[in-house]
Amino acid sequence: MQRYAVAARRARLLAEILRVRPLPLEHRETLGMIVAHLETAAARLYGYPAPATAEPNGIPRNLREDVEALRELLATIPAGLSASILGYVTAPLTGEPVTVAPQGHGSRNLAQQERRTTESIASLVARLDDPRDDLVRTYFDALLTLHNRHDRLARLARLAPASPAPIEETPAPVAEEAPVERPDTYRGVPVPGWIADSWDTLSATAWREAVDATLATVALGG
Repeated sequence: MQRYAVAARRARLLAEILRVRPLPLEHRETLGMIVAHLETAAARLYGYPAPATAEPNGIPRNLREDVEALRELLATIPAGLSASILGYVTAPLTGEPVTVAPQGHGSRNLAQQERRTTESIASLVARLDDPRDDLVRTYFDALLTLHNRHDRLARLARLAPASPAPIEETPAPVAEEAPVERPDTYRGVPVPGWIADSWDTLSATAWREAVDATLATVALGG
């Protein structure tokens, strides 16, 4: 699949997810504008032929206004929708992957949370070009949850006072844990094999939260 088609598909699926994404009422109008720009970008990209030569920065000229508008709109939402998510649409065009900057937490617990979150994001990104639309929607929903979590950790890093370098400690022996049972379904939804194999990780937690949010939206008639 050529890169315009890849970006178009991502824009379309992300718009479908955001259309039902729960956000405070004061941000719903902005969210509607974001969805409209994504749908416009998807329609234009699907109509683009495979480029003979790459345009500057990889984004077609008639899409640059949409991309800039999306960046500005995402920046107006203070929480609940990370601006980083736009990078997954533009990455196939620019070749620039989404980067998750380390925050340098003084707290060992927060540093571990950040590491697990970053690893989970990388695991999901590797699956965004799965040919099954329903799975990619779930991955995008989980990525939104994980990026929001990383943004919260970043805010904590900015608020926390400077801490001295942690003192290395000899870890205590860890008791052997019973193996986690591999589930086949969650709330009636089939569990992908790679999620079932990592059921106690942040990737799986984000996947379950995405399923919960989708089922809640359906239950409310959304």
